[in-house]
Amino acid sequence: MITVGSVGLDSDIMASLVGTEARSTGGAGLAELARRFDNQEFDLVAIGRAILGDAQWVQKVKEGRYGELKPFTRDDLAFLTSEDLSFLESRRTGE
Repeated sequence: MITVGSVGLDSDIMASLVGTEARSTGGAGLAELARRFDNQEFDLVAIGRAILGDAQWVQKVKEGRYGELKPFTRDDLAFLTSEDLSFLESRRTGE
C-alpha cells in the first residue's frame, strides 16, 4: 500500500493552484508519517510537491535538517504545460 498526497506539506495541490502557499510540516509532520509507516499502515511513501519545491528534500529530511526545507510554491509548477494546468484546474472545479 502507498500513501500519497501533501507529504511534508500543510496544504493540498488544489490549494496551491489557487495561490495558497504550502508550508513544510517540519519534523512533527514527518514524525507522524514515520509513526504510521512503522505501524505498517503503508509500505511506500510518494513525495511530489515537496521535492518540486526543494530538490534536496530527501537529503535534508534524512539528516534532520527540517528548518532548511524550502516551501513549495505555485512557481514550482512552471515546467508544466498549459494542458497539464488545465487538467488540474478542471479537477479542482469539477468541470
